[in-house]
Amino acid sequence: FHLIAISGLHIGIIAFLIFYVLKFFKLERRVILISTGVFLLLFLFLSGIKISALRAVIMAEFIIVSKLLSKRTRILNVIGLSGFFIIASNPFEILDIGFVLTYSLTIGIIKLREVFLELIKTRYLFVNEFLAANLSASLVSIPLSIYFFKRYSLISIISNLILLPIMVVITGLSVLIMIFSPFSDIITEFIIAINSKVLSLFYLIIKLIDNTINIQVFKNSPNIIYIILYFIILFYLKRIISIKGFKLIAVILIAILIIYFLFNPFTYKPKTAEFYFIDVGQGDSELIVFPSGKSLLIDGGGSYYSDFEIGKNYLLPFILEKNIKIEWVAISHYHPDHIRGVLEILDIVNPREIWLSSIAYNNYYYKKLNKRYSYKIKYISKGFVKEVDSYKIELLYPFKVIKQEKTHNNHSQVFKIYNNNISVLFTGDMEKRVEKELIKKYNDFLKSDIIKIPHHGSNSSSSIHFIKLVNPEIGVISCSRNNYFRLPSLKIVKRYLKNNIRLLKTSQRGGILIYKKENELIIKTTK
Repeated sequence: FHLIAISGLHIGIIAFLIFYVLKFFKLERRVILISTGVFLLLFLFLSGIKISALRAVIMAEFIIVSKLLSKRTRILNVIGLSGFFIIASNPFEILDIGFVLTYSLTIGIIKLREVFLELIKTRYLFVNEFLAANLSASLVSIPLSIYFFKRYSLISIISNLILLPIMVVITGLSVLIMIFSPFSDIITEFIIAINSKVLSLFYLIIKLIDNTINIQVFKNSPNIIYIILYFIILFYLKRIISIKGFKLIAVILIAILIIYFLFNPFTYKPKTAEFYFIDVGQGDSELIVFPSGKSLLIDGGGSYYSDFEIGKNYLLPFILEKNIKIEWVAISHYHPDHIRGVLEILDIVNPREIWLSSIAYNNYYYKKLNKRYSYKIKYISKGFVKEVDSYKIELLYPFKVIKQEKTHNNHSQVFKIYNNNISVLFTGDMEKRVEKELIKKYNDFLKSDIIKIPHHGSNSSSSIHFIKLVNPEIGVISCSRNNYFRLPSLKIVKRYLKNNIRLLKTSQRGGILIYKKENELIIKTTK
């Protein structure tokens, strides 16, 4: 019930089928209308009363009542009344994404189809209506998809033309299953067998589109004022283009707004390098944006214990909102709280290179990364230096590419990013053994203005000698509040504070931005 109650399209198909099945048995028209109305209400309750289905059922019930009373139906009045009833029952529904989408799309189809029907002139009325509705829905959905989901599939206009007719068949067969299941197992199983084949075709087409011509645009949410302007033009388009000289102006305005919604050619370019410590909960994620607009993402957070997508829900919106171009991605090691978030967004941010310093043959995340992105992977070790603008990105550890069965904290990449003005040390989850090796190898070169404190402030890291040698002004701890691991360790926090190092925790501050301005470290935080 839930699967086939996702939209007004399904309710329309169901109402159509029930009406004509009952009509086939030559029942009285009044009985048919009442029975259809009762069945739709029953279906609504069984399917979970989702907004899109609720809107469509209320509309259908109003139409049925008007038919029973032999009254003329004005569709916009019906839509308005259904919206009034939903908001009257729960005013907060007006803020629901489902409410906004279902009503915007429905009104958009009704208003715009009239314009497209004048342009589409095939021999078949059904084809004209189908194309007009699809194009109308696509135009309305562009800013809404970008605003709510920060993405839009440019291939959807074409894919809908292929998939919607198949969905109509699937829904129709599903309704027949519901009708016949109480009476005949043989007929029901026969319909299920047919529907399984149609479903297989449906998913095959989706897979083919996804693997070949799936073109998705990812962008930050547009200004709501421009969305309102766009909808005013669309909903009054027929009236606007009827005014002499306004047709071309309306088309140009719509085209400009669509380009604004879908594309942003201006990459974010700060005046000086900006160091972001992103709040990804119990995990690590740092982003360095250089003055040229090129940036390095180090890790992306990720959960050990749930399927919540930190990368897509926290990291990606930030990158899109700032319009940051990810040039390189470095994955310190393959524990979930460092790599999972990266894997979720790699296809979207599409970096030029992925920097790794270890091979973990039996690690699930490493194997997944290597299988899909081997052509982008670059293995780096001590001696690797990348110059960006006036800055250097230098890898201090590991001394050579590590090859083992499993990943370990001490496999973590250690980067120093610096110029004559600022230096920042990124330490992953390295522990005391690696700290000793770094001290022996680099000694005073470890001195930095800022340190990403190793291993979320764990006792396993941050030896006294290491802290004194780095001697930073600021230490950043990336962790979540009340986390399972009870990090950071109070002992380690006191150790940094005793050495006059200012501590910033993502669990308290949220996202942290640090940059240098006129020989002063500027700190900005946001939750």
